[in-house]
Amino acid sequence: MVQTLTCPLCFQAIAASDRVAQDGDRPVLAECLERRAQAARDRATELVKTSEQLLAHADVLAREADVAVAEARRLVRDGIAAGTLPRAGHAPPPFVGVTGDGSLCADCGEAIRSPKMMMTLNYLAGAVRLHAVCFEAWHAEIYRHP
Repeated sequence: MVQTLTCPLCFQAIAASDRVAQDGDRPVLAECLERRAQAARDRATELVKTSEQLLAHADVLAREADVAVAEARRLVRDGIAAGTLPRAGHAPPPFVGVTGDGSLCADCGEAIRSPKMMMTLNYLAGAVRLHAVCFEAWHAEIYRHP
């Protein structure tokens, strides 16, 4: 009695005239392996294109972030000069970070909405609320971090 071999990839019977390859310890139709290899090459090509697009997008985002940080620091300098933001003291004031509640940012003037982080600087004269990004810009500017 002759046992019929079946390709484990396509489940077709393997005839004696078929081109057969080994996939580990099992015989498979060569055309199935070729299709699988071509699909892997096609997917690799797609992944390379996607990674190139992501890299280009990351570069754009990095440049936009640099511009945003520069703008935040400019706003901080203007706010310090105008007296709407505190100057550097001997020690940083106590501050608390919480989820935004809609309060206006003392730096950029925009509402600090959830889920963004709101930093509150506590002074005797009152609280100063900043977006986390604006707080970082303020802190970097008053202590002259690059």
